[in-house]
Amino acid sequence: MSTADQEEIRKAALRMVERYGGKALEEVELRMHELLVADEQEALQMWGQIRDVVKAISTTRPRTLS
Repeated sequence: MSTADQEEIRKAALRMVERYGGKALEEVELRMHELLVADEQEALQMWGQIRDVVKAISTTRPRTLS
């Protein structure tokens, strides 16, 4: 995978976390399920990489108090 591809994956993961917050991983997995049902293997692989980055972000990002 090229550096540009890795950067796009990272940006997509950041957008998911910014948009969905604590539910980002759940939203990514929902999208992955939709792609699996549709047999979109290439897109599914990409979203798997996005999921990995979302997991990493979620474990390293400080949590805010509500």
